[in-house]
Amino acid sequence: MEQLFEENPDAPWHITADTISYDDPSRRYVADGSVRISRGGVRLTADHVRFDHRTMDATASGHVVLVSGKDVLIGDSVEINLQDQVGTVTQGTVFLEENHFYIRGEKIEKLGENTYAAERATLSSCDGQAPAWKITGRKLDVTLEGYGVIRHAALWARDVPVLYTPIFVFPAKRQRQTGLLPPEVGTASRKGTFITQPFYWAINEQSDLTVYETYMSDRGNKIGLEYRYKVDPLTEGTAMFDYLNDRKVDDGIGDNSDDWGYTDDNFLRPDDDRYWFRMKHDQDLPLGFTGRIDLDIVSDQDYLTEFRSGMTGFDKTRAYFRDTYGRDLDDYDDPIRTNQAIATRHWDRFSLNSGIVWLDDTTERWTDQFAATQTLPKLDTQLQRLPIIRFDAMRQPLGDTPLLFNMDTEWTYFYSDDNTRAARIDLQPRVTWPFRLGHALYIEPSAGLRQTAWFVTDFQDIPTEETKDDNTYRTLYDLKLDVSSEFSNVFAIGESGSEAVRHTVLPRVIYEYIPNKDQDDYPAFIGQDQNGNLVPLDDSVNRVDPLNKITYSITNSFTSKSFARSDKDTEETTETARYNDFLRVKLEQSYDIREARGSDRIDPERKRPFSPIRAELEYYPAKYLRLKADAEYDVYDSRLVSRNISATLNSARGDEFRLEYRYDKGLYHFNQKDDTDEDIESLYGSIRLKLPFRFTVYGTNEYDFEENERIETTVGLIYEAQCWSFDARYEKDDDGDEEISFMFNLYGLGPIGLY
Repeated sequence: MEQLFEENPDAPWHITADTISYDDPSRRYVADGSVRISRGGVRLTADHVRFDHRTMDATASGHVVLVSGKDVLIGDSVEINLQDQVGTVTQGTVFLEENHFYIRGEKIEKLGENTYAAERATLSSCDGQAPAWKITGRKLDVTLEGYGVIRHAALWARDVPVLYTPIFVFPAKRQRQTGLLPPEVGTASRKGTFITQPFYWAINEQSDLTVYETYMSDRGNKIGLEYRYKVDPLTEGTAMFDYLNDRKVDDGIGDNSDDWGYTDDNFLRPDDDRYWFRMKHDQDLPLGFTGRIDLDIVSDQDYLTEFRSGMTGFDKTRAYFRDTYGRDLDDYDDPIRTNQAIATRHWDRFSLNSGIVWLDDTTERWTDQFAATQTLPKLDTQLQRLPIIRFDAMRQPLGDTPLLFNMDTEWTYFYSDDNTRAARIDLQPRVTWPFRLGHALYIEPSAGLRQTAWFVTDFQDIPTEETKDDNTYRTLYDLKLDVSSEFSNVFAIGESGSEAVRHTVLPRVIYEYIPNKDQDDYPAFIGQDQNGNLVPLDDSVNRVDPLNKITYSITNSFTSKSFARSDKDTEETTETARYNDFLRVKLEQSYDIREARGSDRIDPERKRPFSPIRAELEYYPAKYLRLKADAEYDVYDSRLVSRNISATLNSARGDEFRLEYRYDKGLYHFNQKDDTDEDIESLYGSIRLKLPFRFTVYGTNEYDFEENERIETTVGLIYEAQCWSFDARYEKDDDGDEEISFMFNLYGLGPIGLY
């Protein structure tokens, strides 16, 4: 039987049941058997219902189910106003779909469309009557898209109580929320036992702050801050800061250097105040400009090596900056950190970049105490760019001629505290004439003119020479000829000939020429190395190397074409072409004419104008398999001076296996008189494999064949249950430091807050 109630002005209510009768004294309808009352997204089902269609009050019993939007309330009996969605259910369960929460209680009150209260409550995101984890409490209050509060709360693992707190606050919304994040616990050879507990603060819609408290039994407490903000689509940033008052210092006393220092440098780290500040910022500026700031300030040369891992470590910070801002950090073992502030403006054919670049040498902070032992005084010779301005003209037509024009311009002011004050302007216009010769050859000759001027106020080339002239000018030209062609053919494959492979051959020859010019009278900025010796700290502008070289290469590429057919739910068959670049092979070599003439050789008999032959291979034999290889072959010594081979296998479910072999002949250069024996040869492997019973194993390992030792090892195991996960991880780096860490996460709760 079905009945429609239209007295409500908003929308009619539908009621169906096996029997429906009207109780005149109470002025209520009585429905029995498979009762269903519904309107829009609200639905009430039960065995028995008494319903007042004027007030929308309903009393239901027997297998009661109330559906409100995506949320479901189940209980033995319920009294509720369907219009206001306010009522009470006994021995009930509420399922919040967005968070996958189950709330159970002896008595559950629905205080509004999105608000609930429960007595003798249980909270869990696990399905079933025996959840893997649950939180119980005397009373629970929760508002969807807000927070929930449980008083006298206890965390249970199965039937075992684990934690008690007087008040437990949890998020009941999909948006960002304030609270504690899952902690990381572990032990490490340099840290001792450690635990990192992050606290997340959702300040507002545009910003948030995460505070990391890390306790290390051997080193003390390390505080970390991560502040993120987004003002508009073009203005956003992240600033991070770590501070540690270290219990262990590398001060050269006793065994402190052996225990807490590193052998790859001779610099001590005597201060226990250690820190790392890093920041990336993008800024929308007036007049179409955009700006960016990159800061990387670290207390000492060892900090990033010691704290590579962990929530605030170098590895995770670098990955976050790469993914979010597309900009990198200097390597963790680089003692010189790059800081810069840049403003950029792009036009259709031009671009302008201006800013400052400040290089921070971490080793300089601890070298003053050794000045007395050095033959020369310790100087701050780090060259800063304050500022640097670049104006570039993209390749564009030169008037109505067939010529193309582009230009690179740079003005830089160099500054160091103890050595250099100098400005330099470098102008490089270039003209290109691309044309075709018949249908086979594409020819692109070009010529460039480089003009450089130095304006020096304080500069000394080497300690024994006098200061150079204040103003110095240089003019250089260069020539380039690029000749290439392209041949291709299509081969039909398959029984029907519906699939095809295109084979493309690209031969290319490039000739480059820069004349030899005496540049001894031009500035060559110097600095001081770690041993106190003055050495050139030059770039490619102050000294332009002569060039007279031919480079020739040939590239073979293969592209397959296939069709995906579909006729589902249609009378016509549709075909979609799919292209796959599955194979690329490239061979390249150069011939140095200057080397052949032997004009610059100490030993003319050791002329080696031919460079090693370089080969590159990329092959995708199957959908989930990728092979890459490259090698360099020395034609004079008949040996490979470098070879790298990698294979990557993955699957649709997320498995991945990678194996890479790396070899390089140290500092070998084919045109040097002597090469070194500092070979690099290693094997790197990584794996991520999903196992039965919801386990995932992952790991990386790199083995150094020259030193016969492991460079770096990582092994981890993840267990992912329906409502929780556990991650155990072991790491050992190239310095022998070991670390074991654990991460436990309860799904559905997201960040957790304890008050």
